[in-house]
Amino acid sequence: MGLYCGPKYDLVFGPVANDDVYETLQLFVNGAISRSYAMERLKVKELFNQLVFKTEKALAFLRFVRAEVVDERR
Repeated sequence: MGLYCGPKYDLVFGPVANDDVYETLQLFVNGAISRSYAMERLKVKELFNQLVFKTEKALAFLRFVRAEVVDERR
């Protein structure tokens, strides 16, 4: 995990990196794919956001509301 030296936050909201990012960078660094193909693979297709609770202070705002059984056969 990299060392982050920027501002400290309790809660962070933003886009999630596509799982292909690391693989694409490794392929490019190892010379297995060209720069243009790597850039094509790294283009954003569909963004999903995440909410990260980074501290105990942020977690203190969470409240359990309800539980729901999910049918895995669907």
